[in-house]
Formats: sequence, C-alpha cells, structure tokens
Amino acid sequence: MLILITNGTYGHSPKLPDGSRSRYVVPVNRKSGPIDVEPEEAKRLVEAGVAEYVTAEPETKAPKAAEAPVKDEPLDAVPLEEMTFAQLKEIAKGMGIDTGRIKSKAAMIEAISAETKDGIPADEELPELTAQDVVD
Repeated sequence: MLILITNGTYGHSPKLPDGSRSRYVVPVNRKSGPIDVEPEEAKRLVEAGVAEYVTAEPETKAPKAAEAPVKDEPLDAVPLEEMTFAQLKEIAKGMGIDTGRIKSKAAMIEAISAETKDGIPADEELPELTAQDVVD
C-alpha cells in the first residue's frame, strides 16, 4: 500500500524483487516520495499522523532551467551527521540497536556506523556477482 511520510523520518525496509523485505533500513521523509508498506503498517502510520495514503503515483515534472541537475544518488544518501538525534535513534532501532544507553548524537552515529560498512550490515556477506547479474 502506498503512503507518503508527511511528518518526520521513517526507517523503511523496501520490498525486494522476491516480495520479501530488505534487511536494510532506509530513512524516508516527505521529500523521498511515496513508499510501499504492508497495509497494517500503513494504517498505523496514518493513524499516528505521520503519513497519508497515496491513491496514485505523482507525476514527475521536468526540472526548471534554474534547478541544479539531479545527482545519481540513493535517497538515503543523507549523511548521518546531518540527521537529528531522533532520526538517528529511529534508524538505530530499526537496525536492532539497543538505544537505551546512548545519550549523544556522536555515540548514536558511532553505533550505527559499527553495524554497517558502506551502508551494508556488517554481519552480512554479499554474493559474488558475474556479468549476467548486472541489470541495465
């Protein structure tokens, strides 16, 4: 079910091609656009006042001439240092990190960074890819 986060940042686990959810948590907010979540989660977020239902995909408009070109970066390319403590705490909780004793933003960033390397959970090994695995 498509929803749009309207208030704050949500730690989202995107769907994989096989229909399962990713182990990676991606911070999303209003600027990230609509996300697909399970109906129960959509209902919970809408009732909490942090999201709204999306009935159709929004049309993309061409960038204005004065706008800078869009970089080819993932939506989660926001540096941890630029996030608030609350946003970091939400991401850490989504990763399964016990945040109860973490009291500073620097310590929260350190805890998240210790669990990931280049955005990949530290305990997860990636498969070797071949030329047939590459999708254009």
